[in-house]
Amino acid sequence: MKEITFTRLRADLSQVLDEIRDGETFIVTQRGKESVMLGQDNSKSLISTTNVLDSEILKAMVRNAVSAINADKVTPSIVSKEVEALGRIIKLQGMLDKTTIDTLQKQAESVKPSNSANQLSIKDAVDEVRKRHAKTIRDLEGK
Repeated sequence: MKEITFTRLRADLSQVLDEIRDGETFIVTQRGKESVMLGQDNSKSLISTTNVLDSEILKAMVRNAVSAINADKVTPSIVSKEVEALGRIIKLQGMLDKTTIDTLQKQAESVKPSNSANQLSIKDAVDEVRKRHAKTIRDLEGK
């Protein structure tokens, strides 16, 4: 078992994954957060626990997407794609039936179109940022 920092894990991800495939186990530490164990354990109970956790995480993601839809916090096209992708993942893992996924998709499609008057084009947004931060940009360009 090896201990590795999150920063080092990111830098050496390919090598760490190769070692995990070869049976090594890693404890990943990150400042201010709980350590996490990465590695392989072929015990059935651990694998089934992981599948249950994956199931709960995916279901929570779908619930969050639906909540965002209902709260008018996102645009229909983004949510539609997100719900569709989540639905495909969940369907592949056999966690939700097709009817539930179809219902979620219909909810995503029925969201009110966003108010385009409040949206800026990318060019306008960049111009707005440049106006607001003109002094900082000038100072940085002068260095």
